[in-house]
Amino acid sequence: MGSRVGGFAVNKRGPMRTIIISLTIHSFILITFTSNSTSTIGIIIVLMELGTSAWITNPANQYYLITLKPESSEIVLSFNTALMNIGMTLGAGLGGLVVEYTSIHNLGWIGGITVLAALITTVFSFKVKRLNEHSIYM
Repeated sequence: MGSRVGGFAVNKRGPMRTIIISLTIHSFILITFTSNSTSTIGIIIVLMELGTSAWITNPANQYYLITLKPESSEIVLSFNTALMNIGMTLGAGLGGLVVEYTSIHNLGWIGGITVLAALITTVFSFKVKRLNEHSIYM
């Protein structure tokens, strides 16, 4: 469902806006995750929102990467897939460390902060791209 929403959002709003909004929502859901941990229905709803928001980013990210290097789109997308798998591996490892050395209740806010770091990196990337485009035309 998230990929479908993400594809629709990219067509209507563009990849940059879609990525920023989806990462913001994703982070917010993770940070507030533990506040819904007392309700089974609440957890189910939050998990559905989490899955949707997490996968909205994927088509927007792929579209954005293709626009950066259209002549090498296959290579760019394969690197993206590889890095996504590395990120999931590192996230699982970090989650395991959090559970081992603190409490499972810390997973949400730590994950949310990690997504915020991704958001900051993404916004920085977009600004660098704009500066490069601006300097090319000057």
